[in-house]
Amino acid sequence: MKKNRLAKRIIRAFIKTIGVMIIFAAVAVSSFYLTKFFLKQTTRVERADAYTHAITINTGNESSNLIYAYDENTKKVKNIVLELFD
Repeated sequence: MKKNRLAKRIIRAFIKTIGVMIIFAAVAVSSFYLTKFFLKQTTRVERADAYTHAITINTGNESSNLIYAYDENTKKVKNIVLELFD
C-alpha cells in the first residue's frame, strides 16, 4: 500500500513539473511573438542611419569615426569627437 502511495506522489510531482515547464515555454513563445508584433508597430529610424561619415572608414585593423556637431545657422563646428577602435 505504501509503495502505491509513493508511486502516485512521484507521478503527480512529475506531472506538475511537466505542467510548469509547459507554462514557461508558452510564456516564452508568446512573449517572443508579442515583442515581434510590438516592434513592427513601432518602427523608427535608427540614429546610425541618419548620420553621414565625414571621412572614409577603413575596415582594416582599426576603425575611426569623426563625429561632429555644427550650428546650422552659422555653419560653424561646435563639438568634435574622434573615435578609434582597435
